[in-house]
Amino acid sequence: MSTNDTHFTPSFQSTYALEQLKRFARASNELLFSQVLLPVFDANIPVARLEALRAALADDTVTNPAFNMVDQGESVAVYDYQRRVIDVDTGAIEKALAQPETTPTLLIALIEAFALHIDNLLRNDLADSTQADTAAVLLEAPEGLATHYAAMLTYFDQIPGDGVSFAHYTSAAYDGPIQLTLPALEAAPDEPERGTRHKRFAAETEDHGDATHAHETIEKVALTRVGFTAEQCQAIYFGNWLRDHSQLIDPKIVRAPGAEAKFPAMFTRQTLTKLVDFLALKKFHALQNTPQGREAYTVTPALLGVYRPSEHIDNPINLDEAAIDPRTIDPEFEALVRRDNPLNVPHPKYSVMMYFKTSLRYMSKKLDAAKAEGKTATGMRNLGEALHVLEDLFAHSNYVELCLRKIGHADVAAWSTDLIGAKHPCPVVTGRFSGLDVIGSVAEPLARILFPTNSLAFRPIEAGERSDNEQALSILLEGSDYPEMKEAYELTLRQRDIAARNPLLRLVQGVRWARDLPLNSVNFAKNWLMQKLATWAGDSIGPLQTAFNSDPNTDSEAIVSHSQLAKDHATHPLHELAALLAQDAVERVARAMKEAWEGNAQRQPAYLASSYFSHPGDNTWYEKMARDWAAANPEKIEEACNPTRLIQRRQQEMQASLDRLKKLGNDDNYALQHYYETLSIAFPL
Repeated sequence: MSTNDTHFTPSFQSTYALEQLKRFARASNELLFSQVLLPVFDANIPVARLEALRAALADDTVTNPAFNMVDQGESVAVYDYQRRVIDVDTGAIEKALAQPETTPTLLIALIEAFALHIDNLLRNDLADSTQADTAAVLLEAPEGLATHYAAMLTYFDQIPGDGVSFAHYTSAAYDGPIQLTLPALEAAPDEPERGTRHKRFAAETEDHGDATHAHETIEKVALTRVGFTAEQCQAIYFGNWLRDHSQLIDPKIVRAPGAEAKFPAMFTRQTLTKLVDFLALKKFHALQNTPQGREAYTVTPALLGVYRPSEHIDNPINLDEAAIDPRTIDPEFEALVRRDNPLNVPHPKYSVMMYFKTSLRYMSKKLDAAKAEGKTATGMRNLGEALHVLEDLFAHSNYVELCLRKIGHADVAAWSTDLIGAKHPCPVVTGRFSGLDVIGSVAEPLARILFPTNSLAFRPIEAGERSDNEQALSILLEGSDYPEMKEAYELTLRQRDIAARNPLLRLVQGVRWARDLPLNSVNFAKNWLMQKLATWAGDSIGPLQTAFNSDPNTDSEAIVSHSQLAKDHATHPLHELAALLAQDAVERVARAMKEAWEGNAQRQPAYLASSYFSHPGDNTWYEKMARDWAAANPEKIEEACNPTRLIQRRQQEMQASLDRLKKLGNDDNYALQHYYETLSIAFPL
């Protein structure tokens, strides 16, 4: 070729962007392909056309744009919609050849220009024949389309090899490839984690900014006083923790074996148990750092069980006339209990409700098993499971209120009235665990698991490294009936491993947009789940409001709810007193168990624990503690005398919980809902 040929016309060719899009189409499923590209086009392109594009890429019928050499100075590459040509600046090409470190700039510009070519094809060549699509009015291409496309496709692409040829250039002086020179990979800074929130006389210590007494705190204080070591306290608390987390295995969200996943009953018992085992591995890691420890503390369906009202002394009555027997879902659930069940009357001697018998039986069985087993992992776990029931006597019943009435505070709301057959006025009762209480036991715990950090932690990571919430979501998706979402989610995580090591990605202008985009499969799956949980929780408010219309303090037919009675929350005026009484009872029973383990066969922990399950009118053990506390907290006594105020506060707390769930289901910074609704039409989940 003669360099003196003045009639020579330079030429430029590149199929890199087209091949890049083909690679992504091959690696993704339909859902992921749409999840990734829909935000690029700001949901202005019908999903059906994105599906058509993916099919055309598979059939190799997508045309590559032509290239034209121009001297345009400022712009490296510009796409012309009418000519379907990318005009490439000759100076930029010559600079890339002379200064190889500028080749990434040229490549990114070509990908951005190619984005507009794809937009052109989607608008004009890939219209669906359906009336809904042909009638669609497409807005102008959104601002930032080109940079967003380049960022997203580079993010989801393989790492290009240093020296890879991405174009061919022919000029009077040169005929050959243009090869990519990659920059050095620099470390990206870690990003801060978003704070977590805890709810309930909860499984774990909460942080409300004031004195809070959870199951873990109560046991740690009481067991330490008895003389148990820190490791033994954890081993005992493990059993207590299991009882709290068995509430995740709720018949409202567990689907029967072989049944279709239909929200809220969309998870199998095995899936939820696996999730709890993952949480246990994080919470009790110090107990599981040997093969023997891992075996002893692995959470299995048999170890975790299911939600049973008796294990929390919840009132088992079900007021839903359409309710099915939970045992049809899993035989380990307790039987359906209707209003006329003989369990719903007070015990004539002890003046506690007859359904307390099943809780006493469970607690005594666990304490007897613990005594027989000895100070082993199993024995300590059984002790913790029994102590959970004992602690719930003070947290979930009106026991504390009746204690205060006994010592002279007669105006404290008792949450029960005189019942036929009761020895004492106002027997000891617990609340009915209603649909809305699942916010505290299921929805919010899942929210804490799935949303502990910012949307997508983008930092240098080891291949396969996953955050806690990502591992938890993986478990939930694995057990769901939505394989497309699971596959898209896993593909995204695998791709993140690659993207974190891709030096080219650091040079793309829209990389932050792609990195933080809420519609990536990870956050799409999380938001999808939380939106369903929030909707479900919201639907439960109606029945609870109806329950609030009947006051258990004046209406003997009213059934008090768990939400009305529970003193799990630090905001309840009697929360601290309930915890003090629970600590005293736990300390006494734990000391009896420790002495029995040390050889004192005369100690009977089960008998001692059972003695607490009688009306405060027949006891005096609590009186000094109650008097001292009441004298120091007159304002809380006054509040406990106002059931209307307590109900209003609880309603506000529940509404705040619901609002948090709804907020988690919608990204704070981006218009996720529009994308979500658009995708939901094409991919009903």
